Amino acid sequence: METSIIKHLSLVILLLICTTVSVNAALIDNGDGTITDTDTSLMWIQNVKYGGFMSHDEALSWADSLFFAGNTDWRLPSLNGLECGGMNPCLGSELGDLYYSSLEYDLGGTDKSGPFTGLTDWDEFWYGDTWDEFSESVYVFRPTGGFQGFYPAGGMEAQAWAVRDVSVVPEPISSILFVTGGTLLAGRRHLRRKKSERGHW
Repeated sequence: METSIIKHLSLVILLLICTTVSVNAALIDNGDGTITDTDTSLMWIQNVKYGGFMSHDEALSWADSLFFAGNTDWRLPSLNGLECGGMNPCLGSELGDLYYSSLEYDLGGTDKSGPFTGLTDWDEFWYGDTWDEFSESVYVFRPTGGFQGFYPAGGMEAQAWAVRDVSVVPEPISSILFVTGGTLLAGRRHLRRKKSERGHW
């Protein structure tokens, strides 16, 4: 009977692990106001409204001087060398990858905020990049319709959302496995103790 209970407990824990890993497996809540995307090795501020609306120059200065969660190497998202405009979702850019890959938005926008707070389809975020053909224009990203276009650098405001590169990706699954192993070990010890007690009768 007790052996059966241990086996059933093991199965339940295994199913919980599989479920935990499959749901938003790429996005890890670090518990300090940041989210790490394990697919891209990028760390984002969890509250997308933290920076607020400002001009592009102000956004660059804000990110460059930002001290958050013990880190100072924050910046604005990058296009990764891609020149996308209009309604092209530009999936290879950092914001494009986050929205359409990690958060699994469809190209029409479905308001999936995942572990982030304050995220909506109608947000507009600055990129750190300028448009090569017109250096006075800078890129913005909005998930609705996959919009990624450009604004005059000095005449518009959009939201500043900071990101930073990370070299070591958190592995919360190791914590789950540690707890799982401890639970199963405690169960087996309990079973052995019960058998030992019966042997004395």
